[in-house]
Amino acid sequence: MGRLPLEGLRVADITQVFAGPAATLWFAVFGAEVIKIENPARPDPLRRATRGPDGKLSYNPDPRITAFPALNISKKSCTLNLKDPKAQEIAQAIIRTSDVVAENFATGVMDRFGLGYNDLRKIKPDIVMLSVSGFGRTGPHKDWVAYASIATAFGGLTSITGYEGGQPEPIGGGWGDLLAAKFGAFMLLAALEQRRRTGQGAYIDLSMSEVIAALIPDALLNFNMNGRNQGPRGNRDSLMAPHNAYQCKGNDSWAVISVTNDEEWAALCDIIGKPGWRQDPRFANPSARSANPSEIDAAVAQWTSQHTSQEVMDRLQRAGIPAGRSSSIDQLSEDLQLKARGHFVEVPDYRSGTITTLRLPGTTPENSVHAAAPAAGEHNSYVLKELLGMTDSEVRQLEEEDVVLKSQ
Repeated sequence: MGRLPLEGLRVADITQVFAGPAATLWFAVFGAEVIKIENPARPDPLRRATRGPDGKLSYNPDPRITAFPALNISKKSCTLNLKDPKAQEIAQAIIRTSDVVAENFATGVMDRFGLGYNDLRKIKPDIVMLSVSGFGRTGPHKDWVAYASIATAFGGLTSITGYEGGQPEPIGGGWGDLLAAKFGAFMLLAALEQRRRTGQGAYIDLSMSEVIAALIPDALLNFNMNGRNQGPRGNRDSLMAPHNAYQCKGNDSWAVISVTNDEEWAALCDIIGKPGWRQDPRFANPSARSANPSEIDAAVAQWTSQHTSQEVMDRLQRAGIPAGRSSSIDQLSEDLQLKARGHFVEVPDYRSGTITTLRLPGTTPENSVHAAAPAAGEHNSYVLKELLGMTDSEVRQLEEEDVVLKSQ
């Protein structure tokens, strides 16, 4: 394997749960050395940390919890009790050797640890720092806590999601976290390029709710320019019809169909047994079809109900009509297209031997590395001894003082 795209960069990763780890994941997979600084006093919930009768903290990894290994591929782990001033000094020493630091704690936590941006740029003037939070580090809501569902609601996306005339519907699956992570990774790369050109570091204050609001510019502009306040409208689109999810033959089987132009519409009319609709003035162009979606949806649904979702997708795609099966998770896992593109990759796992996870989109075996997620504190020796030059006796002393948690 040749030199990886981000090889030579070092990231101090002081993040937890989804949004932060998913941002630094891109750096780890593209070859940067990502050191996950885990705080035993406030462990990543995905680690399932517990405190025993003696007061000692230990990690009890549960192989059923799959988010941690998926979000922390190819990273290193160093466990520091950041409430201890000695641990804070060690964290500062790690950051002094790093190019990037990322965090997603509540506003003020990093400052209390002596690891806020104003502290860090004194010891590393060109540091690039990413802070991810629900509402941003300034403004009246800076101290409020938010997870993905809160950010998607406050950012406006929930208000336009759901059935027409119905109530807003939340979007699950940590969608807001993972999308904010991608914005964060992109912004870090931009800041690193700026540093390469100017020698100056940067502080990136990323608000998850602002990321969500940026995803609905059409709705915001429609209100600001035309006074139209969009609400939920199901799967329907203002420019395309049919544009919906249609039930197919089989148990909970669905396919999504989107017709974008007159050629696709003509082909669909023939397939669903409505050739006369090709000349019907009610459906003469996209604007007319968008004004009359109900009759179209009924006819399409009647046809899809006679075929499986796979058959619908195959038949329409062969005719040049955009269509896709609504894949269940088991279908996705066995999909021939994804397998042919190497979308799934097996990596070692310290809990269960190996796990099958997802290759990050756009990566290849030549430009990326998908290695095991670390056990807690697995790389304490490397970080403390090799990177920072501590002796064995110094490390033992730190472990006895609970400044450093012994690797699990």
